[in-house]
Amino acid sequence: MVTLSSVFFDKLHLQAAARDGARAGSAVLANACPVASAALASNSVGTVTCSTVTTCSSGSVKVSLKAVKPYSVPLLGNRTVTLSATSSFVCPQT
Repeated sequence: MVTLSSVFFDKLHLQAAARDGARAGSAVLANACPVASAALASNSVGTVTCSTVTTCSSGSVKVSLKAVKPYSVPLLGNRTVTLSATSSFVCPQT
């Protein structure tokens, strides 16, 4: 139970970071992944990979995060869980 709730909260943190990154990237694209990484600094969600899927040329910024983290599951041993989150934010019109 504890492991399941830990994975659930890691997923929530990852989604919130993707949302923050997309929001920051809509203003300055180069800030998308640094802001997302900073949002995860206080949460150990595993090894995180960040990428910008779309840019403002398409009308919105889309940020994708992927986290890989090992967990120890009672009676099942060590397992690796891969979580992903994607968020988009509309760019301001100029």
